Amino acid sequence: MTKSDLVHFDEVPIGKTSSADLELEAFGEYYQRIYEQPLAEADMPLTPMLENMRFLVTDLRGEQRLSLAGLLLFGKRPQDFVSHAYISAVRWEGVEAGETIIDRQDIMGRLAQQIEQAEAFILRNPRLSTKIERVQQADRREYPRAAIREAVVNAVVHRDYSLEGAQILLYILDDRLEIRSPGTLPNSVTLNNIRTHYSKPRNETIARVLLNLGYVNRLGSGIPRMIRLMREHAGREPDFELGSAQFLVRLWSGAESRP
Repeated sequence: MTKSDLVHFDEVPIGKTSSADLELEAFGEYYQRIYEQPLAEADMPLTPMLENMRFLVTDLRGEQRLSLAGLLLFGKRPQDFVSHAYISAVRWEGVEAGETIIDRQDIMGRLAQQIEQAEAFILRNPRLSTKIERVQQADRREYPRAAIREAVVNAVVHRDYSLEGAQILLYILDDRLEIRSPGTLPNSVTLNNIRTHYSKPRNETIARVLLNLGYVNRLGSGIPRMIRLMREHAGREPDFELGSAQFLVRLWSGAESRP
């Protein structure tokens, strides 16, 4: 793959793949959720169905290949063909990324699996702040779970998969969580209009499927919701920074300082 500004980059064919690389069970679960009937009872053969959904496309040689979306959403082993499509998660000691790593995981698999594993990695690593309310002890996490989900899903949906060798970086530090997503903002999206429910996905098929699976509430709603959740939880909005080849989301810890 080469860098491209295609509006629907996730529909490009992935070389050396075929329909045999589709995990039929995963696609069947998706079909059941959307159409409320087993895949075996579908009134259309599998191949034209996959073509209509843009999970199976024809390359320039006339060969049928899984699209990028088809591979990442329903492939048996996506990283065998797109090796950089994963999340590198690190829990660093202190407030700067340095030499001491507390926990680390390269998060592979299909996109839904990556979202679930990334969320689990974050939840198992930040400390809990504890405060005494009357005679009861209440544990309060550093980040609201819904904000974590929004940040991870946003990175997975909108990253630029054409940038070879660039994976999503997920860093947990003592005072913040950072998610660095490869690529600049797509199309007409800006740092200003992402705060106002504006959405123009680079990977439209991926966004649609994750919406259908319940990982996205509504296209364009993720950033405003994340801002509201973090303002309520930590009293501080997330930071959004655009570099030459990455988009950074930074969530500040809402945990109270330990004595």
